[in-house]
Amino acid sequence: MAPDFGLTLKLTSLPLETTESDVRRYLREFPDMKDKYIKKVSEPCPYSRLAQGSLGSVVTLRNRGIAQKLYDHVRRDQRNFHAERGGGYSTVVIDSEFLDLTTLYSSTKGPGGKPTVDIIGVHGLSGHGYNSWVYLGGTDKDRIEVMWLKDVLPGILENEGIYPRIMVYGYRSNIFTNTNAAKLVEPSINLYNCLNAARHDTNRPLYFFGHSIGGIIIKQTVCIIDENAASKSHPVRGCVFFGTPHRGSASAETARAFLTLLALFTLRNQGNANIVVDIQEKSQALADINGKFLQVRHRDSIGVLSCFEQVNSYNGQKIVTEDSARLDFPTALPPFPIDANHSDMVKFASSSHQGFDQVISALLEIMTRPPPRLVVAPAISRPARIHDPHAGRKRLENKLRFLSKYDTVFMIDDSTSMGSWEDENDPTNTYWTQTRDIFLKLVPLAIQHDRDGIDIQFLNATWYNEENVKWKARVEYLFNEVQPDGTTPIGFELEGYLKNYLRRLEKDMDLKPLNLIVITDGAPDDYEEMEKAIVGAAQKVQQLGARDRQIGIQFVQIGNEDEATKFLKRLDDDLGRNNKTLDIVDTVKYDPDGGEEMIMKILLGAIKDEYDHQPAANGNGSNVGSRPVGLASTPALRSSAFEQDFSALGLTEMGSNSRRPTGFGQR
Repeated sequence: MAPDFGLTLKLTSLPLETTESDVRRYLREFPDMKDKYIKKVSEPCPYSRLAQGSLGSVVTLRNRGIAQKLYDHVRRDQRNFHAERGGGYSTVVIDSEFLDLTTLYSSTKGPGGKPTVDIIGVHGLSGHGYNSWVYLGGTDKDRIEVMWLKDVLPGILENEGIYPRIMVYGYRSNIFTNTNAAKLVEPSINLYNCLNAARHDTNRPLYFFGHSIGGIIIKQTVCIIDENAASKSHPVRGCVFFGTPHRGSASAETARAFLTLLALFTLRNQGNANIVVDIQEKSQALADINGKFLQVRHRDSIGVLSCFEQVNSYNGQKIVTEDSARLDFPTALPPFPIDANHSDMVKFASSSHQGFDQVISALLEIMTRPPPRLVVAPAISRPARIHDPHAGRKRLENKLRFLSKYDTVFMIDDSTSMGSWEDENDPTNTYWTQTRDIFLKLVPLAIQHDRDGIDIQFLNATWYNEENVKWKARVEYLFNEVQPDGTTPIGFELEGYLKNYLRRLEKDMDLKPLNLIVITDGAPDDYEEMEKAIVGAAQKVQQLGARDRQIGIQFVQIGNEDEATKFLKRLDDDLGRNNKTLDIVDTVKYDPDGGEEMIMKILLGAIKDEYDHQPAANGNGSNVGSRPVGLASTPALRSSAFEQDFSALGLTEMGSNSRRPTGFGQR
């Protein structure tokens, strides 16, 4: 028997021009499969922009026994499917699990015969991509199934002039109980990738229904979309949450209670509070996601409705109460009650089912709101000006556009000393957490201007090295997996990377230039090898006749170790001059209170003259050994206008949880 069996199965790889009649005829060819056993067949429609030559359909059978027989027949017999109208044969793929995205309905009544909005349902813990949304009635032999997302919602929206494509997203939900906290991001990354594969028009308005943990996945996906969006407007216009906690984003207690109760309710055979692996870390992770989502929601005016259950689910308790379902922003709609338990609150039998009318009315209100647009200031004594809320972001993006000419690579020092701290009263504020903080600020900017993604290299945990990373969430996952342990072999790793790059450059002189950013707390164990690697690379660039800025190496020092400061200063000031070769090195000491100037220095200092030679407080061209570059050294950048500009990139709180280094001897 196939896993997660229900009444409904998914058929894919159907030929173009396939009709509902073709599907029914194909099903009747199998033994004992009569018309009366086939309850519903959805109109075949495209299920991926990458599968242009085929369609998909969902089929609902009379009972589970018949569904299992059909599933077994199709998988065993491998019969060719024929579309009468358009011709063509194919081997059908049948599925019962509904993993990834499944298109349930795609309107042909919109302009050009295409839908105008996308709607996606995301199920919860121990749920199913399709069955979690299904109301089941009737008897075991003759079931009545209502899948309101497919059977009820499309007609209501089309009557309002809204033409939807409706999909559901399925994932292995045990990841929230049986794995560590670092893996919580994986269903969201996969949903983001599925959306990229399914959506031709990335600006088409996107709406989500999220049940339970599915709401958390939606929140994180919204943030991933925001980090990687090519346009200034966020495609997600609205979210409806069923049984998803929102309160307590500053504390993990709400999330902890939610995870524990939810696990006990859905996995009753294990009755203990440790049912969720790493529950404390997961609780904090969910709380962090809530906080990030609310920031994006506020900035992009994403409409939100939250619903909570009125019927107890486990041991006389509700999984999500009215208070925890309340959204923490002034204009939020009050949470709406559904007269069902946590599992049944998303199973509507009809449009007259309690709660359905109110939920859909709220969704329609969100859908018919005008999209966020530029605000025109009233004229007083001069012509009205248009206020562009993205002006600060545009200015910073213009400055960073030079990055697109380079491949950006980050080399991260994950040696044991990176786990040290400088303030004995705050042992959680290590060099590693500082590195993570600054790196997560830099990554969205670097990714935005490197179309094939950034490369990440660790000095010790090299098995986590990755190329072409295109989303911040993946970086968060890597940093959660890697812990500081080992030596500081910068010279060894640098030599290997540079030699490989130079071999490719020798074969292809049009190879994209390299912007290599090394983040470290101290001098390397193999400093002589490192100097030789840098000098050798500079000399090879000259020998090949490549551009002077073909390779740039930026060292970012975390902490205040004096020897490291002196060593890096010498690399910047003396290495090229003493060896009569190109200066391909720049250095900067990380300032947790740094602003735009710090970001520019780190990302562009080794590849752009104006930032390489940027004077520091002591008047020379190097920042290491002097006061770090940042707001403190540039009074003109302290203005509220600057803070607003930088806020547009989410960088005003850079390092807000980090203390300024006070001395290496305090480790």
